[in-house]
Amino acid sequence: MLTGLSVTDLALAREAVEVLQDTGSRCVVLTLGEKGVLYSVLLAGKQWSKIQHIPAQAVKVVDTTVSGTYKEKPLYKGQATTSQ
Repeated sequence: MLTGLSVTDLALAREAVEVLQDTGSRCVVLTLGEKGVLYSVLLAGKQWSKIQHIPAQAVKVVDTTVSGTYKEKPLYKGQATTSQ
């Protein structure tokens, strides 16, 4: 727990994002599992954007065999790679 908060609902999640904004980060993304994600970014002028909530979408799980055991490609050039 980076924030010292036990996030149990959206209100506490918003508080956690506010705490993380004070750590010097430029972007805060807090994943909430089935409840989605909260995010905020540092804008020009050193002002934080409004904390946004994106709800998770229900999906039909087809097969989770070997889920997460393959190496994913980096999202952008220069992203850290996984060790073998």
